[in-house]
Amino acid sequence: MLTMKWMNVTVPAVLIATGLAVLAGCGGKPSEKVTEKALEKAIENGGGGKADVDMEKGKVTIKTEAGQSEIAYGATSWPEDMPAGVPKFVGGKVKAVTRSDQAGKKGWNVVVEDVEGSALEKYTGQLKEAGWTIMTHMAAPKGGMVQATKDELHVIAMFNDEKKVASIGVAYQ
Repeated sequence: MLTMKWMNVTVPAVLIATGLAVLAGCGGKPSEKVTEKALEKAIENGGGGKADVDMEKGKVTIKTEAGQSEIAYGATSWPEDMPAGVPKFVGGKVKAVTRSDQAGKKGWNVVVEDVEGSALEKYTGQLKEAGWTIMTHMAAPKGGMVQATKDELHVIAMFNDEKKVASIGVAYQ
């Protein structure tokens, strides 16, 4: 699993990068070089050590000594490099894909919009059919989550029925 230092530094940087990238894509047009330098400074000030940020054509790549993250903020499809045993989520439209690699341990996060209200149950069923062990399944009036494992893979999928969005995270254990 990812170390806490990596999570504490990379997650905020990924969120900042996504926000800046969306702003740039929506006409806010901060210069890529200015944005890259701002992100590098934020990561370094956050205790993440030296950072290298590169933005190009719908993708932000963040490299630190702990590993690498990549955000494809213009992504519209399920990642082609997702491990074969992970069921493809088809109950909505892919909005963003984030990839990370820390010491050879890869991870993916797929954000999906226009998600159907029954997506939690359908995806849980897909996981079960594919041989995954369901560790946690929580349904609530406005969404829920499922957490599952298979071999050395771990999936956590969270659903917000009110906003019609889902986040599917996959990582090697």
